[in-house]
Amino acid sequence: MICNRQTSWIMVTMLLAACSGAPGDRTVRNAVESNLMKGGADQLIAIENFKKVNGFLKDDRTYIADVHYDIVLKESVQEFAQHIDDLPKAKAAGQEAAVTENAQMGGAFAAIGLAFAFGDAKAGARFPKDDKVTLLKTENGWQVADP
Repeated sequence: MICNRQTSWIMVTMLLAACSGAPGDRTVRNAVESNLMKGGADQLIAIENFKKVNGFLKDDRTYIADVHYDIVLKESVQEFAQHIDDLPKAKAAGQEAAVTENAQMGGAFAAIGLAFAFGDAKAGARFPKDDKVTLLKTENGWQVADP
């Protein structure tokens, strides 16, 4: 009888947690990482030490979270810029499938953005970041709202 009562309390607790409407820590992390990694950023940076510090449900479709994470460069800004410079050579060598003018243009803008954000940082450089993010509940789950 005690076991059934404990099981019932566990089930009620889980049901209430599921109905709370707020996204869990893992959901917040996945949404923030997905937003940060848009446009091929996953080739340039890694997100480490992610932690949701605080959060609250503003309404049934909006969640505000304070998060902390480290941005870690996978390669130096100079190395990335060199890869962009090498794209025309790859195209000339017949590697058309891997190289488009749009990729080269996007990569050039990414390199400029990295240079502004991180200067001449080397591969493995770590940049701690504290951020406040707004997540919106959509048909496809919780997603970071555009600023």
